[in-house]
Amino acid sequence: MVENINGLLVLPKDSTALAERIIYLPKNDNLRKGMGEKSHKMTKQYNWKITTKRYVEVYEEVLDRRKALF
Repeated sequence: MVENINGLLVLPKDSTALAERIIYLPKNDNLRKGMGEKSHKMTKQYNWKITTKRYVEVYEEVLDRRKALF
């Protein structure tokens, strides 16, 4: 999550900041819509096919490094 790009951050236990953000977001259509669109785009990089491919790449790299040690 990136502040003001695809979400809004507040510090833990800061109820005042949370309330301000909850009030702020519905009043800012462009920001809210933009964050929704950007969040949707980001979800595409987390599909199972891509995630599995990344895991396999990491495992192969670890195995290659281990082979190099022996």
